[in-house]
Amino acid sequence: MLKSSNETVVTLFYHKKEKTTGATKAQVGAARKLVCIVWTVLTCNKPYAEESDDLTARKTIEMSRDPEKAAAFSAEQLSSVIEILWHQIGIIRQINGRSRK
Repeated sequence: MLKSSNETVVTLFYHKKEKTTGATKAQVGAARKLVCIVWTVLTCNKPYAEESDDLTARKTIEMSRDPEKAAAFSAEQLSSVIEILWHQIGIIRQINGRSRK
């Protein structure tokens, strides 16, 4: 297992969940959070930056004022993103030699 000298958002999330739900569910939750971070980095082409408590508080207040902003994607945008991801998965399978035809 890899260890980090810094506490990250994912490790803090894991430790918090571990206390309330147990290690297995905390691992699944932390893995999902990490996948979401990786997906965002890859799809937005932006470097990863740790979460800022101040920014999170401001976003939470803003989202509570306008529920329409809370949706990250419209249904059409989400459909488009899913289509792109399936295409990329196909390319990765071909590269790895595991393409299913």
